[in-house]
Amino acid sequence: MTFWNNKNAGECLKAANYLWWLPALFPLLAILSSYMHGTWSWGLMDDVNMVGRPGTIWERFCVLFSDLLGAGRFNPTFSFHCAFFYRIFENHPKAFFVFRWVEVVMALILWGFLAYKVTQKKIAIPLFFAIALSFLKFYDAFFFLSTQEILGVFFSGSALVFFLYALKPAFTHSGKLRKTFFIPGVLCLLLAFGSKEPFVSVGIALGFSLIVSWIKNRQRKDFLTVGIVMFSFSVGYALFLKTFVAKGYSAGYSLTWNEISGNIQQWFHDVLIGSHGFWIIITIFILSGSVFSQDKKQERAVFYFWIMIFGLSVYVLYLLLILPWNAWGHYVTPLGIFFAFTLTVFLAGLLDSARTWLVGLAAVISLGVNLYAGGKALHFHAQYQQDTQQMLVWLSQNALFQHEVMEAGAVVRCNANEPSGAIQKLVNKYHGQNYPKFIFTPKVGDILNDPATRYYIWAPSWGDQDLRRLGNMWTPMFVSESWIVFRRMR
Repeated sequence: MTFWNNKNAGECLKAANYLWWLPALFPLLAILSSYMHGTWSWGLMDDVNMVGRPGTIWERFCVLFSDLLGAGRFNPTFSFHCAFFYRIFENHPKAFFVFRWVEVVMALILWGFLAYKVTQKKIAIPLFFAIALSFLKFYDAFFFLSTQEILGVFFSGSALVFFLYALKPAFTHSGKLRKTFFIPGVLCLLLAFGSKEPFVSVGIALGFSLIVSWIKNRQRKDFLTVGIVMFSFSVGYALFLKTFVAKGYSAGYSLTWNEISGNIQQWFHDVLIGSHGFWIIITIFILSGSVFSQDKKQERAVFYFWIMIFGLSVYVLYLLLILPWNAWGHYVTPLGIFFAFTLTVFLAGLLDSARTWLVGLAAVISLGVNLYAGGKALHFHAQYQQDTQQMLVWLSQNALFQHEVMEAGAVVRCNANEPSGAIQKLVNKYHGQNYPKFIFTPKVGDILNDPATRYYIWAPSWGDQDLRRLGNMWTPMFVSESWIVFRRMR
């Protein structure tokens, strides 16, 4: 008697599938526990520029939106989110971190629900969570309060849920389009566009996938119509941004090969190999132990084809849009969601026919990977928070530093971009100082021949520089895992 003739085989597979909840929940609960019991305060991205703005919520929104527009950014959704929630949590940064956890989990639930509605497999939700939470860069969404990506992920997921309800009956039952769902779908899509510009890729991919689905099957011309309208609208929106909005900060969008090739290498090593590689290997093993069964319903096959084309195209389009800018850190957060969604849709059906021991082993290994990724991110950010607060206290209370900076005119430089401004502002705002601007200087060599530079604030995470070049002229005055403050001795 083979294993599959065993009457308990189905129950064993069901039990193995439950294991996927472990890698889905453990990292989330660990982060929430840290928020509840740890000490969390404003970070060094853009928090300090959002907190304490004068005026009402609407006035804050207008100023922030105007500032971003002046820099060539069109982010009304992000502007209102910051104006509203930084006002609500102005004196409670720890509560804001808990709220951000809720936002991220809601975004995950939306995309997990979307995968479930597509596959009709209950395993899809924990499987999606497990894949998404294996992506190390995704954890930036939990710890950087001022980043825009999770808003775009949330609203694009909301839009796709509405579009799915509008289109699915026509795909699977040859029924009519549910046109009333298009209105909230388009509204959510616009909110995603207004969160951050690269999310225009979601609309383009949606239109493109519908057009390709129609070309393949030559049925339902209304799909072609919806696809053309969605594609044209999204491309038009992107052209509007490029023609009438882009300037200043956004003009740094570089189409040079050197910039793009460097970002491709960054994506290849950190994202494709560093995060996706594990799941590519898992997929190969599951495929080797699964039995393929083609869906006999033609409409269902067309529906899956559309979803897979969308998943692949939205990943590629989003990546292409960020390659001329940055393909690392929080910028690639949405790629983890798009990858997890597409792979979940592909794998959910295969798990039913895979060997039970293989499914269970994959879930257990996934738990280990997610505990490592989540633990590494949590340790780094918790340590970073603690070290930063200690450094701020040191900068505000060290008598020698105060004298040389305030009275002797000593220059302070920092190798971290956003933190170079945020550190100075936080010390002044929350520790009663009035220090002049700290200067962003990423390369150690640039400070050696400047006698006016007396202090150098150095963060290992912001650049692997050879500190031996400092020689005996520079002495560490404050040392932590995340920060070192050097002082020129002569």
